[in-house]
Amino acid sequence: MRGLIPFLRRRAVLCLVLVAPLLVHLPELVTGLSSDPLPMISGLGLTGADWHAGIVPGRPGWIDGNAGATVQALGRRVACDWWHGEVPWWNPYDGVGMPLAGEYQPAAFFMPFVLLLGLDNGLLWLKIALQTLAGVSMLCLLRRLRLSQPACLAGALAYGFNGTFAWASDSPIQPLPFLPLILLGIEHARERGLAILALGVGGLLLAGFPETAFLLGLLAVGWAVVRMFDAQDTTARIGFVRRVVIGGVAGCALAAPQLVAFAAYLPEAILGQHGGMIDRPLPRSGWSMLLMPAINGPIFFADQTSLWFQLGGYAGVVLLTLALIGVWVTPDRRLSRWLVAFIALMVCKIGDVRPVSRLLDLLPAFGHAMVFRYGVPAVLCALTVLAAFAIDGVSRAPARTRWRLCVACGTLVAVLATIAVWQDRATMGVVLAQPGGYAFVIGAIVWGATGLGAVMVAVGNGWSRLCAGVLAVDAVVLFCIPLLGVRPADPIDQGLVAFLHARLRPGERVVSMGPLGPNYGAYFAIPSLNHITAPAPRRWIEALRRDIDPVLDEVTFNGTLPFDISGDYSLTRVVAAAPERLTALGVRFVLAWKGAPVPGIRPLGAREVGGTPMLDLSPTGHVTEIVLPPGSLPTVTLGQLSLRRGGGATEGQLHAALCDEATCGSGEASLAGTGEGGQISITLPDRFAVPASERPVRLRLWLTGASGTLSLYQRVTAAGASVPDLLAFRADAPRVVYDGPRGVAYELPRVAPYFEAGDACRVRMIDRANVEATCRDASVLLRRELMMTGWQARVNGRRVTPGTDGLFQRVPLPRGTSVVRFRYVPPYARLGWALACGGVVTLMVGAVSDLRRRTEKRMPQAWPHP
Repeated sequence: MRGLIPFLRRRAVLCLVLVAPLLVHLPELVTGLSSDPLPMISGLGLTGADWHAGIVPGRPGWIDGNAGATVQALGRRVACDWWHGEVPWWNPYDGVGMPLAGEYQPAAFFMPFVLLLGLDNGLLWLKIALQTLAGVSMLCLLRRLRLSQPACLAGALAYGFNGTFAWASDSPIQPLPFLPLILLGIEHARERGLAILALGVGGLLLAGFPETAFLLGLLAVGWAVVRMFDAQDTTARIGFVRRVVIGGVAGCALAAPQLVAFAAYLPEAILGQHGGMIDRPLPRSGWSMLLMPAINGPIFFADQTSLWFQLGGYAGVVLLTLALIGVWVTPDRRLSRWLVAFIALMVCKIGDVRPVSRLLDLLPAFGHAMVFRYGVPAVLCALTVLAAFAIDGVSRAPARTRWRLCVACGTLVAVLATIAVWQDRATMGVVLAQPGGYAFVIGAIVWGATGLGAVMVAVGNGWSRLCAGVLAVDAVVLFCIPLLGVRPADPIDQGLVAFLHARLRPGERVVSMGPLGPNYGAYFAIPSLNHITAPAPRRWIEALRRDIDPVLDEVTFNGTLPFDISGDYSLTRVVAAAPERLTALGVRFVLAWKGAPVPGIRPLGAREVGGTPMLDLSPTGHVTEIVLPPGSLPTVTLGQLSLRRGGGATEGQLHAALCDEATCGSGEASLAGTGEGGQISITLPDRFAVPASERPVRLRLWLTGASGTLSLYQRVTAAGASVPDLLAFRADAPRVVYDGPRGVAYELPRVAPYFEAGDACRVRMIDRANVEATCRDASVLLRRELMMTGWQARVNGRRVTPGTDGLFQRVPLPRGTSVVRFRYVPPYARLGWALACGGVVTLMVGAVSDLRRRTEKRMPQAWPHP
């Protein structure tokens, strides 16, 4: 009975850490409120609203849109591939195809976590799982350090609800749970254990964000060095180093398939800004938010986008104060000194304090990382361990020492917060000018001051449980503030998605200047040129800059940026002047925002200001004739008309005819599915050549099969004539084929086929990876998929390495009938799988050895022989 109570307490602490993330996110799971970035980042949300409709304005728990475009969209593609039994080496849905596992951020081998992204609301479930693992890993680490239960519980909750989790749902949060696991493995390696270390290193490398993993790994390396010097003698030190090295190598082996894919991709990729040194410091306004995260309001409150995009998390005054106290009350002086040194070095780099930051840049790859943003999680882990030291040791410190420490550390933190707030006064002025701005600023200052005061009282009196409670409550409350931005779920435009699935033929693509944002083609399995990727395929970026825009971004191609001097989107010039550049890439549909003018697709009819009553068409078949004044239409050949409808009939057909004295061009369109204000698009099969400007054109309109009248909007021309709100399109211009609530789809003519082999061959496409070609003479098969090292082809079973035309794949075809099969596997993938198997074996052997050693320790000693 005496040992039962401590056992139950330990289990209760573990259960609380396990369920806390689920409880915090439970309101979103059960109320229908949503933090899902899909509607906004994909551009398919029907309301088209930004995140300002929740209890508080701002985005609910994520700063970077890559939470949607990368983690959600590409993660969904990875999960779908695994569920269908395919290794996610290649992504055929972004650009003209590009590596999926090799891009690293999709975390293609991050099992089982990446499978959660295949579920509805998978991004939220992933975040809950990562927070839970982070809390449990920190709990186990602190228990291994033999800290008290209040210290372990508070430290686990503080890390599971840390400032990076609160502000991010994108890839940088994925490695966070594995740093405490690695540190726990290092502690176990002191007693001949290596399985936990291997598991932590493998998870860190597979988590999908090498920048964060690298910076977290630096803290772990220093921790291991400290423990090496803590060894009792040379023999113990050598054994410890051997186990750490074996565990680290085994962890790297577990991640070998991911590392091999990434290494194979880099020589053919562009790294963007990571290709050079990054010495950008954290903005001055960011320092106040590290200590009082809500002082400038919720995420993107007052549109402070340039500031928010440079923030990687926050600490808070409570965590910082306890960490400073923990440096002095812990008996583990060597470890605490390393943690303080690490924090100091990272802060110098985050603030670009020279010459320290320049010396740190000499470390391999360190200068290429965004330390000002992605170094914050490592600092938070170090602060959390020090704060747990404070909670554990404060009750054992003498009363005079406690009061001196709480006064000194509390005063220091108060001075730092005051300086940070003073430097932030310009940004705070913008916040205060917004409705509710005063509430956020005053509330943040009051909360910080209250937490600081509570910590000082608790430390001064030696109340460790109160210290633990203040730290846990502060972490959870600050974490929940961004979550108040959740709002009712915004449905997406399923009509556009269904239309594209139905109309796109195998191998055809779309390109967007609005809906279906970058990478969401992969989410919905719709091949799209748009993408956000880093690194990016060099050949593809060079082709975009050659054919689309010479100053196109190396990472993002969304069809809109950069704007040209006239304010048009970057892609509109190509659509207007050279659509064949898009059709040569297999593009069939161009997507644009509803109502957005697009060069080459703009209305050619009269659209002057002013309005008249609606034009009502009788359902009896009566023909309404309108004379369009000379010059209303340019002298070109038209292929399509669009009329904007008002209310009235929802069934039947609308017929239209454009006529001059000699000829007519006519067509019809169904009224089904068109709502008020929508466009009724009528194709003119015979087309119509507009006569010279001095001759009028007659527009005839009539209904068939309608049960009531139909109203059409009208406009008044400069000459005072009333005409329907008419859009007239050139015969060779993209045609409106879908007009939905959020976007419009235009169809390009003469799309290049996915497989092409010249006039001497007849090609039958089986699917994107298989084709049959019958040729009279030897020829060359062109496949419009990006060529990269790793693509293989088999022609009638004979292996062939595809060539390239600079962008796409080319395979020689013999005379006769050939069956060609394509497959992408990164170079040295077999080596990666072999290393991964070796890592699994090492992990299993280590786990069995650890279990056997623990069992032997627990076995009772045999009675001695007489």
